[in-house]
Amino acid sequence: MNEIIYSLLTSSSHVECAACTGRIRRGARSLRAPCDHVYDAACLTDLFETALTDESLFPPRCCRQEIPFEQARLLIPRALVARFETKSVELRTLRRVYCSVPTCSRFLGAQTDQPETITCPSCNGTTCSGCSGPAHSATDLTCTQRVDGQAIAEIALEHGWQRCPGCRRMIELEVGCFHITCICRTHFCYRCTAIWKSCDCPQWEETRLLAAATDQVANREGPRFQADAPAARRRIAAVAERLRYNHECDHQRARYLRGTWYSCALCHWNADQFILVSLLPNSC
Repeated sequence: MNEIIYSLLTSSSHVECAACTGRIRRGARSLRAPCDHVYDAACLTDLFETALTDESLFPPRCCRQEIPFEQARLLIPRALVARFETKSVELRTLRRVYCSVPTCSRFLGAQTDQPETITCPSCNGTTCSGCSGPAHSATDLTCTQRVDGQAIAEIALEHGWQRCPGCRRMIELEVGCFHITCICRTHFCYRCTAIWKSCDCPQWEETRLLAAATDQVANREGPRFQADAPAARRRIAAVAERLRYNHECDHQRARYLRGTWYSCALCHWNADQFILVSLLPNSC
């Protein structure tokens, strides 16, 4: 038997599932993640199913450590194993090319720096490997011109949107610091799009800092929150100063209860199908 998956057989009579907090009795099918948390087969299946529909949750992780698929495959349904193996190739590709035929949109592989014509094996449509648009001549518009266009470039400039340097998705920052974690897992600075902590840009803009602090205090105090109250203003100022120097979110020290969907307002980290219950008084 696999030592990692069945290590519970030689441990205590039962442990708690990290996802549903239900008891896992001795001999039950379960997996111990690299962080030492344990998942029963049903919750493990939920994690891998959700990772295929919400890219921000791929690959399935616990305490920011990837759960090894080669071990999980022994516990999840065979049909899910096959789907996960196929979809993983696409989700692990940063700059992707999809068939330019709208009725097809099949994943064709990774983008290339030098545009080439790819013929889709499903519909025989032709796509440019440099911009995912319809195949075009090198003497025609460049890939950047085709992707952005004058209208999109003007809208992005007006609203201050940025492109992720990893997957080239367009990103809009609504609240929080300039530290962006794209769904492709690329960390970059929203001001200059450099890889995070490789530039000299400030980490916050003051209006965003105060907005984030206000949201935290409001969420903590609930219906009784009054932003104009002197006590509330003091708490907002204190939270703002803490965020200014220590804003990295820590979702490792938390427990999970099955329930409504949770998303961190600062880093947009998702806990799909679970409620995040913080064990830290000042965490986001």
